[in-house]
Amino acid sequence: MNNIAPSLCPNCFEPCQTPHCPACQFDLSQYSTAPHHLPLFSLVGDYILGCVLAEEAFSITYIAKKKGQKELFSLKEYCPKPLALRCPKSLKVKIKNTPEIKSAFTVYLKSFIAEAQLLEACQRYPAINGVVRYANLVQQNGTVYLVTEYVKGYSLQALYLKNDNKLAESHIKQWLPSLLDTLETLHKRQRYHQNISLKNIFLPEKTSQTNIAVLMGFDLYQQIKSPFFKTNPYYAPEQFGRHPKTVIDACTDLYLLGAILFQCLNGLEIPTLKKRLENPSLTFNNSNIHPVLKKAITSCLSLSKERRPKNIAALKELLEPFLSPKEPESIQVVEETESKKQQLLWQQTKTLDNIEAYKKYLQYYPSGGQKEIAIEAIKRLELEQRLTSLVENIQQPSPTPKIVSSLLLSQTQDSLSDEDFAPAMVLIPPGGFLMGTARTKKESFENEKQHSIEIKSPFYISQFPVTFAEYDLFCRENNLIYQSNLSSVTFIEEKNRHPVTNISWFDATAYCNWLSEKTGKHYKLPTEAEWEYACRANSQSAYYFGTDPQKLKDYAWYQKNSEGESHPVGLKRPNIWGLYDMHGNVWEWTNTEDIQNNAIKNPPNKSNYPIVRGGSWDDLPWWLRSAYRNGWDATYRSNDLGFRIAKTY
Repeated sequence: MNNIAPSLCPNCFEPCQTPHCPACQFDLSQYSTAPHHLPLFSLVGDYILGCVLAEEAFSITYIAKKKGQKELFSLKEYCPKPLALRCPKSLKVKIKNTPEIKSAFTVYLKSFIAEAQLLEACQRYPAINGVVRYANLVQQNGTVYLVTEYVKGYSLQALYLKNDNKLAESHIKQWLPSLLDTLETLHKRQRYHQNISLKNIFLPEKTSQTNIAVLMGFDLYQQIKSPFFKTNPYYAPEQFGRHPKTVIDACTDLYLLGAILFQCLNGLEIPTLKKRLENPSLTFNNSNIHPVLKKAITSCLSLSKERRPKNIAALKELLEPFLSPKEPESIQVVEETESKKQQLLWQQTKTLDNIEAYKKYLQYYPSGGQKEIAIEAIKRLELEQRLTSLVENIQQPSPTPKIVSSLLLSQTQDSLSDEDFAPAMVLIPPGGFLMGTARTKKESFENEKQHSIEIKSPFYISQFPVTFAEYDLFCRENNLIYQSNLSSVTFIEEKNRHPVTNISWFDATAYCNWLSEKTGKHYKLPTEAEWEYACRANSQSAYYFGTDPQKLKDYAWYQKNSEGESHPVGLKRPNIWGLYDMHGNVWEWTNTEDIQNNAIKNPPNKSNYPIVRGGSWDDLPWWLRSAYRNGWDATYRSNDLGFRIAKTY
């Protein structure tokens, strides 16, 4: 594992032949390691490890560099020392052998992966500025590693200690606005950090945006009650579970934000919850704190959520005289007009913040001033539904047989222009599987005869069926006329997220050829073997989630729950490789023909029958099985027939 010649500085990875690096002034002779640390220049995936940046009871964070690249990364290893040991020879993280510890290790592992999911979700379009960029999640050494961008700078905690446990108000004004903007964007997506602290806020050293504060890891493990880790005594009251009906929301982050501002200005941490329950009042040692800032901090630190600002926008309004003082403006009387009614409806809509409310607003005011914001809100909420489904479906990789979690698979999305992208693709690893169905199964057909298949090379397959929006790019560029048959769908943004239908095999192949020309990559329809291998994701049951068709409602749109039409992609649970709608929604063309139930490799002519897979919104569970196959004429089009694409690795 330690196969990189130590001719590099482990702090900056510049060439260095002496203990003292001339580039960054790092002194190797002063650097100390511990037995549970990975050796310098170890390889984790494609990443070369350097010095330890930070260490906690739950994890160890290293600086790292990807082979062949200059960019630096932070690589956080899941290594909970109370629960596991480092094997000296293999360097694997080995769980201590008790049932309680094994169970706790699994729970914390899921929280570690969930943090990766949250960071990855923050990078989706549009990305959230101010949150550390997710890069990868690597599985190795019996554990997982979260890879993020390396922020060269310093934490607020380091700055606070350097300045004798104080930060001036002028300094707070520099980074607080950007932090508020970041939190506001997170909260609009119903994401709450729940662990804002001085150590989790970084200020980059050199950037064109010098006032940007970067919010680091969510550290979700600290939210779990366990005898192995202590809960942060400075959390908001609702985080201790004292009130079971109290939910975690924006007000929780506001309490934590108030806590760090109190500490920065006051020179000491807020009292623990136990002490605050005995004496709720706060004592400020600094008598020169701006009165507006002091009022905002006191409001955020209220033990009652109802007395805190209701959201970041309310806090911004409260802090405005401190952050950007203005001359008082004259109050203008506004008459009760149609414009005022529209404003009132918009305020109600924002308060409800659900898809139905935004659709109702657009129904009343289809060309109103908030049209674009409402459309974006609908897209945001639909994405949140998918993310919630993904989080609920987290499954820990099992060592026997080896299962690759969707979070451990590489994802990519080729650019078509400055604004447009090819469908999101998931990298599928090579491996063997039994294709088809055993003849002993009652539901098997003659053309599903079970046989062994070896997928020798990795390949990419699209995470979702190709959507109307993605296919429309192809039509517009090639001056093709395509009419949607989704008559019941009112909003164009909703239609765009449906899988494209009424697509022949030749239409789907033309789209793949167009993508290949645009990107220089080899796009195609997946072969039958590739499709079934990707769908099964190491399963051998009737469906990738098991054998019970009653569970299909959670994973697929089919005859029982579709209400007679297709639905936007990604709303049901994926398989463990992160692929959505493999069962149901629309049939999907493959690149393999069926002539008398024998697969051949040549492209079809108009008398041949390429295979379709997956079943659709109009079908019974029988036809949604992983092994079910049917052959249709290559010119056939239908409102329940679409396609998914593949790409050569």
